[in-house]
Amino acid sequence: MKKRLFTLLTAALVALAFVASGCSGSLAGYDYTGKSDREFQFKTFLGLPGKMPIYNANETSYYLKSLTDEEFDTYYREMAEAGFTVATAPSSPEGESHNLRMLDAAEKYGLHQLLGEMISADGISLTGLMQGRGFDPFGNEYGDETVYSEARIRELLGEFLEPYLDHPAFYGLAIWDEPSKIYYDRIESVRKIFEEVAPGKLLYVNLLPITADRDGMGLEAGQDVSVYAQEFIEKVDLPYISYDRYPIMDNGDGTTRINEDFLYNMQIYRQAADSDPDGSRELWTYLLATEHTFGTDTFAQPDNIADIRWQVYAFLAFGGDSITWFTYFPPEPIDQHGTSFGVGPYDRKGRKTDIYYYIKQVQQEVHAFEEVYFNFDWKSVITVMGEKNEDGFVDSYDWLDPGFAAEGHERISSLSCEQDTLIGCFEDAEGQDGFMVMNYAEPGALKESRTRIAFQDAYAAAVYRRGEKRIVKLGHGGTLNFTLLAGEGVFVVPLAKK
Repeated sequence: MKKRLFTLLTAALVALAFVASGCSGSLAGYDYTGKSDREFQFKTFLGLPGKMPIYNANETSYYLKSLTDEEFDTYYREMAEAGFTVATAPSSPEGESHNLRMLDAAEKYGLHQLLGEMISADGISLTGLMQGRGFDPFGNEYGDETVYSEARIRELLGEFLEPYLDHPAFYGLAIWDEPSKIYYDRIESVRKIFEEVAPGKLLYVNLLPITADRDGMGLEAGQDVSVYAQEFIEKVDLPYISYDRYPIMDNGDGTTRINEDFLYNMQIYRQAADSDPDGSRELWTYLLATEHTFGTDTFAQPDNIADIRWQVYAFLAFGGDSITWFTYFPPEPIDQHGTSFGVGPYDRKGRKTDIYYYIKQVQQEVHAFEEVYFNFDWKSVITVMGEKNEDGFVDSYDWLDPGFAAEGHERISSLSCEQDTLIGCFEDAEGQDGFMVMNYAEPGALKESRTRIAFQDAYAAAVYRRGEKRIVKLGHGGTLNFTLLAGEGVFVVPLAKK
C-alpha cells in the first residue's frame, strides 16, 4: 500500500511517559506564555425536549414525561459540567415557553443556546420559510416570491425571533442540515435577512460528507466533489464551514474499523476553510457519540474513552474549531428513514451513560489548553505509519490527495512511533512552532504508541497533555520520548535554548 510518509527513525525507544535523556539542568525561565481568549465550542445534538420520551426496557413503547424545573435545571447543569458551550434545540419544534425555558437555563450555566424549527400560530414553518421549500398551510409555496418576498420573510422572521433577540443566551438559529449546493444562493439570501433581523447572532447550516451521494450534493457528472465545499465558501458569507462524517465503523464481529474517507472529508473541508479570502473561516464538524445503522453501514457505539479521544484529537490535528456530538439526548430507536439508533451520553430513560463521562473528560482536556491551541494557526498535517502497524489498516492516509500531507517539518529532525500517527503543525503570530501529535491507531484495538521526536533548535518543550501542562527538559539533539495512549493527543511547543 503506497503511503506518503515521514521518514522514520529506527532508534530504540526507552520511555513509557514523558522522558528526556540527560535531564539535568535548570528549566527556570523556560515557558510558553502566548494566550488566546477564544473558547473551543462543544455543542449538543439533540437538545432537551419539552417532554422527554421514557422507553420501556425493550424500547418498544414510551410515555412522555414532563420535566420538573429541578430536572430541567439538572440537565443543563450537567451540560456545563461536561464542558459543553452550546446547547442546541430538540428534534421537534417547541413553543415559545420551552424556548425561553432553555434560554434561561443556558444563561444560568454560562451556555449559549441555539434554537431551531418553530411553527407560528397559523402553521407557518420557520425552516420552510428560510429554506424556501415546501408548502404553507394555505397551499402557497414557501419559495413563491409573490407571497414570500424578502420583505415578507424579514417581517415573519422578526415575529418568530422577537421573544428571544434580547436574551443573553440566544446564540442563533439552525435552519438547514445537509443541503444540496443548488440551495447555496438561497442560504446566502436569507443569511442577509437574518443578519438584519438578528445582528450578531449565528445562522447555522451543516453540510453533507464530501463522499455522500453526488445527486444529494447537487454535483453534475464529472464535477470534482470539492466543488460542494468550495462553492459554499464562495457563495455563503458565514464565519465557519460545518460538515459531518462519522469515523468509527462496526464490523459486526465485536471489532471496529476506521472509516477510510474520514481524513479525506477533513482535508476537503480544511482546504475550503483556508480558501476564504479573509482567512478567518472556522472549521466545524460533528463527531460520533451514538451507534446508528443506515443502510448497510453501522457506525459504532463508543465503548471506551479512546473512541472519544481519537475523534477529537484527529480533528485538532487538522486545526478544527468546533465539535458537535451526534447525539446528546437519544433519537427514537428507528426514525422515518429506517435508521436505527443506539444511545449516547443519555439513555432512553434520561440517565447518564458511560459515554457522558468519556466526553466530559476529553472536553475538559481540550478546555485546559484551548488558550494555547487558539493562539496558533494551523499550517499542515504529517501522516506517519507506525513501526508496529501489521495490518496496514490506515487506508485513510491513501485517500488524502497527493501533496496534501506534508513530508515533514523543518523543526522536526527525526521521529519514530510504534502506531500510526497524525501530527498537526501550527505556528503562532511570533513564528513559534506548535505540534499536535496523536495516536491514530484504530482506537478499539487500544494500542499504545511509544513515540520519539527530535526537535531542531530546542532545549525544552511546553507539553499539554490530558489537561495538564509541563515544561520538559529535552534530551540529546532536542529529543522528546513519550507514550501515547490509544487515541491520545498531546500539544507540544518546542522552546529554543536561551
